[in-house]
Amino acid sequence: MKLLPLLLPIISLVFAEEDALDETHTATVLIQPLLPTAPSPSILATLSYNPSTLFASLLSFEPPVIPDSSSGSDILLRISLPTSHSRSTTLASSASFQKGYRPLLLLSLDTAGDVASVSVKSEVIDAGQTRDFGPRVEVRQMEKVRGPVLNRPVVLKEGKVEEVVEKTLLQK
Repeated sequence: MKLLPLLLPIISLVFAEEDALDETHTATVLIQPLLPTAPSPSILATLSYNPSTLFASLLSFEPPVIPDSSSGSDILLRISLPTSHSRSTTLASSASFQKGYRPLLLLSLDTAGDVASVSVKSEVIDAGQTRDFGPRVEVRQMEKVRGPVLNRPVVLKEGKVEEVVEKTLLQK
């Protein structure tokens, strides 16, 4: 009976961790060509991700329909998220979605596990090495880093604290 109050917090912690592992979120990625008569953004992909395990999967992917440009060069594409909380947009070239390239959707999460930004990279497909030609998803999470400790006193070998006196310009 005396062990029950001690085991109860441990058991609840184990179940809380299992719930966190099962937690999945979805994110929608939008794409829009940067043209003078730019159409409205369209859905590029829908992703499912788990912030605790950083596992992601692609639920749907629709390659962009890129209108012909008059100059014949690549068109810049705006990659963004539809949420108002994340205002980050990135640019990608239309060449990233041509034949011979495999798009890589990179989802960046903040420290709370919410989507901070999304970007698209492309990898050259080597048909001799891989048969997986579809788009890939990768999730990265930002980490809290420890900042510098400022105004710390200087400690000598004997354990005594010595104040560093700043010299004036004439003393230097």
